[in-house]
Amino acid sequence: MIDLMLCPKCGGINNQSINYCRECSRNLHEGKWWKTLSLRFILWVGLFELTLFSFRLIEVNINLYFDFKSVPKPSKPIEVKYEWYGPDINYGDGKATVILYMLTDEYKWELGWYDQLNKNYEKVPLSNEMIGLINGSRKVICVGTSSGEMKQGVSFQEGRIIEEQRAGKRAETIAKWVRERLHDPVTVLKLNAGHWIRSSDMTNTDHQRRVIIILVLRIIGIWDKDKALRKAFEDAAREEPIYKIILKEYSLTQGNRFVWVE
Repeated sequence: MIDLMLCPKCGGINNQSINYCRECSRNLHEGKWWKTLSLRFILWVGLFELTLFSFRLIEVNINLYFDFKSVPKPSKPIEVKYEWYGPDINYGDGKATVILYMLTDEYKWELGWYDQLNKNYEKVPLSNEMIGLINGSRKVICVGTSSGEMKQGVSFQEGRIIEEQRAGKRAETIAKWVRERLHDPVTVLKLNAGHWIRSSDMTNTDHQRRVIIILVLRIIGIWDKDKALRKAFEDAAREEPIYKIILKEYSLTQGNRFVWVE
C-alpha cells in the first residue's frame, strides 16, 4: 500500500519520497536556481565594482601624491612685495601647497575706502604672471584688512565694528577683481582679518592696509580652510616675520576659526 501525502504548497497528491508534488518541486527548484544565480551575479558585479573603485582610488592617490610633491615654486609676480611658499603644509586632515602674497605699497588700500586703492587705482592691475597663477590654482583666498585708524566721534567698540566691516568689504572687492580675471573654474574665498589692534603709532599705517592674496595650488586629503591657512601663517611666520602680523595684529584672526565673508 502506498501512503498518499498532500503537497504542503498546492494541496495536490504527493506519492513521492519528497515533501512537494512533482510540479511544485520543479518550480521550487527552478526558482531557487534563478535566485541563486541572480544573487551570485549581483555579488560578482558588486565585487568587481569595488575592486575597480579601489584601484582607481589607489591610482588617484598615487597621482595626487606625486603631483603634490612635484609642484615647483613659481616666479614672484612683479606686484608682490612679500611672498612665502609652502610646498607641503600638513594641517592634520590633509596637506596643501600654499603661496602667501602681500602686494607692494602701490596697492595698499586708500585710507577710509573699501573699493579704492592708492594712486586712484580702480582695481588691482595684476600682471600676466599673477593672472596665470590665479587661474592655475585650486583656490584663491582674498584677505581684507583695516588699519588702526577709527572713525571720529564714535566709541571704541563702534569704531572697531566699522573697521571690521570695512575689512570684510575689502575682501569682497579683491574677490571681485580676481573673478574678473578668471577663465578657469577656481574657488574664490574671502577672509576678513579685521581691524589692526595696536594703535600706539598712527604716523604711518600703510603696511596695515596691504592687499593680500593667497593661492592654494594643490590639496590632498580633506580640505579644511581654517586649519590649512592657520598652519600656513604659522609656518610662514617662522621664516618671514612679516607674516606674524596676520595672526597677532588683527582683531578677527585670534581664534581657532577665521571669519569668512559669505
